[in-house]
Amino acid sequence: MNIVPGKLVLHRMGYYDDLVGIMRRYRAEEPSWDSHLENSRELIIRAIELFNPSNITVLGSGWLLDLPVEKMTMNKRRINLVDIILPGQTETRIQIFRHVRFIQEDITGGLILGVYDNVHRGLFKRRVDIEKILNYKPYEPPTGSDLVISLNLLSQLDSLPVEYLRKKSKITEEQIQELRQRTQQQHIDMLKHRNSLLITDFYEHPGNSSGETEKKPTVAVDLPGGFLREEWDWAFDTSKSYNPETTTTFRVAGIIFRG
Repeated sequence: MNIVPGKLVLHRMGYYDDLVGIMRRYRAEEPSWDSHLENSRELIIRAIELFNPSNITVLGSGWLLDLPVEKMTMNKRRINLVDIILPGQTETRIQIFRHVRFIQEDITGGLILGVYDNVHRGLFKRRVDIEKILNYKPYEPPTGSDLVISLNLLSQLDSLPVEYLRKKSKITEEQIQELRQRTQQQHIDMLKHRNSLLITDFYEHPGNSSGETEKKPTVAVDLPGGFLREEWDWAFDTSKSYNPETTTTFRVAGIIFRG
């Protein structure tokens, strides 16, 4: 059973601030983000045309910036929007669609509470047991999903729990890497065994550089090839607020799997 963390936990771990931050950055970078968002929408439509699903689950639905909801609901398809928080604007937007519903779940399967419940919240940092934190079953989409879309989510799955761990506990970089790899690999393994689409950034590079030595991975695992794979650049930050003194571009992969 996927237990959803309460509002206090999500607030303390930064999920509400992160949600607001995404929309703030989008508004500041809207023209630069357009091509990435359009590429995401187009690949989603291609996956739907390929599989002709009747029940679609979207993991990491967020603000729906990269989701062509209107086109997806044609032919009375059922759409499950899954995320840890439902933005108010998203709730208002989906009310007009009879076959669209929101499901609040921890898409990691349990990492958020695993971290929160096993971190000592006192004055002094203590070591944590990674195996105890990761003692949960991998996430499973809602029953009946015949297309699962992981939407610009993979690199962010563990980011806030890891940030909280660094702030509140004694943890090594090796332990952080283990946690990130296991969390992300579980997510990919879940997708690989069903009809699915994975859209994720997987490295960043500063400015307009594409040199191998300047690539900084944003995921901790290797991405599989899948049935179909496309790549594109996402001009994530042009104002130099994400990385001081340089703009930031993400390399994005869109991968379709056939289960």
